[in-house]
Amino acid sequence: MLPRRSKRLIEQSEKLPRRSKRLLQQPPSTFVLPGKKIRGGSMVKSSVGNTGSTRMGCSTEKSAETSRIPAEKHKTAINKKNEKMTVSSTEPSIPTEIIIEILSWLQVKVLLRLKCVCKQWYAIIEGRHFIEKHISRTIIATDQYNTIAKTPAPAYSFQFMCGCDGLLLKMNNGSLKYFIENPTTRQILELPDPHQGSIDISLSFIPSTGDYKLVSIYDIDGKKAGNEGCEVLTVGTDDSWRPLKLPNLDDINKNRDRASVIVSIGSTVHCFRLFNVGSNIYQDVVSLDVETECFTVTALSQDLVPDQKKVEALSWNGKLSFVNRVQEVLHVLVLEDHKRWKWGEEFVISLVFLKENQDMMVDLVPLFAKNGDLWFRWKEEKYFAYNMESGTINHTIVAAQGHKITKKLYRSPPSLVTLKGMRQKAQTQMNQPS
Repeated sequence: MLPRRSKRLIEQSEKLPRRSKRLLQQPPSTFVLPGKKIRGGSMVKSSVGNTGSTRMGCSTEKSAETSRIPAEKHKTAINKKNEKMTVSSTEPSIPTEIIIEILSWLQVKVLLRLKCVCKQWYAIIEGRHFIEKHISRTIIATDQYNTIAKTPAPAYSFQFMCGCDGLLLKMNNGSLKYFIENPTTRQILELPDPHQGSIDISLSFIPSTGDYKLVSIYDIDGKKAGNEGCEVLTVGTDDSWRPLKLPNLDDINKNRDRASVIVSIGSTVHCFRLFNVGSNIYQDVVSLDVETECFTVTALSQDLVPDQKKVEALSWNGKLSFVNRVQEVLHVLVLEDHKRWKWGEEFVISLVFLKENQDMMVDLVPLFAKNGDLWFRWKEEKYFAYNMESGTINHTIVAAQGHKITKKLYRSPPSLVTLKGMRQKAQTQMNQPS
């Protein structure tokens, strides 16, 4: 009778593959290594320097040589496997253009983490070309900061002033301090105080230097005098605002009819002024090249803008334009080349929605035209986008109860822009209403 253990070994051996069975059937001597004792075989005597030790009639040197052959073959096989798995440094990697294309579709919060992957990705995501490409791919824009409380704003609330590339210029209603915020990355940059009596402030990007500049137009002597001042701030570089000499009305008989309208188009800021001499109405445009900080003044003829008191200046697909609404028709004149002061042909837009909404004839203000949509502000209640091709209203922003809309509308895209000196917004500030 065989022991139970021997029976189990026999049963397991019967289940082995044929090749394993053949190996088990070989004589025990074929498995013996120098200095080892195998059950069923004899002890092999082996010692260093003993050339006379034998194993079943075979010399120790021959046995050692035989045992090295499989080991060398095994080592060669492993090396070949590693060679296949190792990517050569000379082989081409993924082209940078494809990496940029893929990354540009991702959300900002994901890209902020991917900056830590490697130096190449960090440089790509921080680059201006990638930031602009990512902004152009934006589908969802934020606009909740375009409303403010009707009642006197609490001291901890903020008022939106203007925006550019996803950056927002805000003013603290309590301290009247200005700061720039990136709502996506939750970073802020506090700014030095501008001149009091600001009429409007604009934020522009300068491609040649990669800087952002703020331009403030402010009142000097009151609304009737017509004298206005101008100052500029290079964000992250200047410690204080720098004054610029704004061409003013030198004729003492000229009185400003209304406050100037500021239209920022790229790196150019246009100041649209209306003034009167006696019973005559005059108009001019003072254009500031924000990059060179130089002014040009252009007088508008009566033939160009017949009804000058009713005309509005606004951005039309990134160009300065003058629009005048007559009942349900909007007359549009676009400045095609502001450096040469070359105007395009006047055209009209039919405002179909006014036929069914006669109450909107009053207090309807055009804001800007972009991507086929003409945006309006109606009273203090809502903004809406009118599609000029389909003649329908395709988007509406309504002020919540107890709130009113701001004079300016800016739909902020998620942005990766970080300015020098920015810091993370405190948690207490994040929880405060805008």
